[in-house]
Amino acid sequence: LKKSLDILEEDQKAGRSVQMRLLPEQNLSFDGYQFNHCIAPSLYLSGDFVEYFRIDQNHLGFYIADVSWHGSSSAFVTVLLKGLVAQHLARYHKSKTKTVLEPELLLAKLATEIHAANLGKYLTMIYGVIDIPKKQLKYSIGGHYPTPVWYQGEKATFLGGRSFPIGIMK
Repeated sequence: LKKSLDILEEDQKAGRSVQMRLLPEQNLSFDGYQFNHCIAPSLYLSGDFVEYFRIDQNHLGFYIADVSWHGSSSAFVTVLLKGLVAQHLARYHKSKTKTVLEPELLLAKLATEIHAANLGKYLTMIYGVIDIPKKQLKYSIGGHYPTPVWYQGEKATFLGGRSFPIGIMK
């Protein structure tokens, strides 16, 4: 029993190491936009994930995701999510498929892809795209509650929008 527990603990440590390496760098700055994150999982491995990245010279993308339940299986879904978003980003660079620039469309595609994987998991997610020259934010919310808070000066407001969690249905 002790040997089995030691193996499980070793697996958890390895999984956590992989998951932490997939997170973006701390304190990244893109054209005056500052990105940072802090993830405090309730278990050793987590279904919580965040990503921010440059899409092209004029656009930045970011998302926050929370996979249902906790533990190893939820952490693996975050790896899948990162890979799926990276595929959409690569398609944009290769063939100018604009899914990654359209938050509502990207969440719809992810919902279909995660549902089709038949993992018995779903996630809540916020995906946003910043248009740097226009200083505009487009976003879509997939079941995430509460909605994100927008700080502007001294004023804080909840962003509007609701939909179903990602992957719970096509």
